[in-house]
Amino acid sequence: NGSDKLFIEALLSSILMKLRADNRPSYSPPQDLSPAALTHLWIELDAAEQDYETKLRSALARGKKIDLLLRFFDVKLKKLSAFIADKLPFLENLQTTTASLEQVHAKIYMHE
Repeated sequence: NGSDKLFIEALLSSILMKLRADNRPSYSPPQDLSPAALTHLWIELDAAEQDYETKLRSALARGKKIDLLLRFFDVKLKKLSAFIADKLPFLENLQTTTASLEQVHAKIYMHE
C-alpha cells in the first residue's frame, strides 16, 4: 500500500542523511531500485490491481446472474414437472381408449 512506499522513501532519505552526517560516500541504489523506478513499478502495480478488481467484480456479477437464472429455471422446471405428472394419467388413459371429439373436450374441460 502507499504507506509501504512512503516508508521505503523515508528509509532511503534517513540512510542518505546519516551517511552525509558521518562524511561517508553517498549511497545510490541500483537503477531498478531507485525511487523513480519504484514509483513507476508502484503505478503499474496499482493499475494491475485495479484491473484485477474490475475483472473480479465482473465475474462475481456474472456468477450472481447465472445463479439467479438457475433459480428461475429450477422454478420453471418444477412447475413443468408437476404439470406433466398431473396430465400424464389423463394422456395415458386417452391413448388406451377411443373417444369421440365431444368426449375428449369433456375430459379436457374436466381436468382444467
